[in-house]
Amino acid sequence: GLYDLSYQDRLAFLDLDTLERRRTNNDLMMTFKVLHQLVHLDINDFFEFLPHARVTRSIEKRNFKLLKFRTRVREKYFSLRAVRYWNQLDRNTQLETNIRRFKRKIESFAFRI
Repeated sequence: GLYDLSYQDRLAFLDLDTLERRRTNNDLMMTFKVLHQLVHLDINDFFEFLPHARVTRSIEKRNFKLLKFRTRVREKYFSLRAVRYWNQLDRNTQLETNIRRFKRKIESFAFRI
């Protein structure tokens, strides 16, 4: 069985990503769906865009504002997890309109954790 293998070895054997990576990819897919109105959720309930004046190098990039809170409880909220990784995406990935191409791009993207 797989009981004798470490977590990393089991992931490699089963050809799976880590739980953190799978969660990140799923958060970004949900962000894409909310942004492109593929789900019946209001984007303003989850995200706030940065004003264009504050985005210096890529005006067209869709960066979200990362909200600050006094407690660490909200760090685990979907909207905060997603913003942290969404803002790391390159412009072409953020502006992608096809969900399948977006998924392929994020699966190969190297995030800073």
